[in-house]
Amino acid sequence: MEIKIVKEENSISIKNIDANIETYNFVNEISFSELVKFLLNKNLAEKVEIKDMIDEKNEAEINLIKIINEIVNEYNSKVDEYTTFINGVNESK
Repeated sequence: MEIKIVKEENSISIKNIDANIETYNFVNEISFSELVKFLLNKNLAEKVEIKDMIDEKNEAEINLIKIINEIVNEYNSKVDEYTTFINGVNESK
């Protein structure tokens, strides 16, 4: 599964093929709630690849994208842990 980080006017958005996942601006509170909800709905079934489509970024945007990447990378590590766990359970049967 691939999601993209794109810039739209004064906002940063995370999108997948189907729809916009979440949009961030630096005026409103940033909670990452929709991103986390999107990842949890994947139920650790597959890793998520994130693609940064923004060429020019300011420091705030760089930091925001870094946090988004950290959230997705942590999710991906949990997918690996879950896969290892399931494989271990299946091997012990």
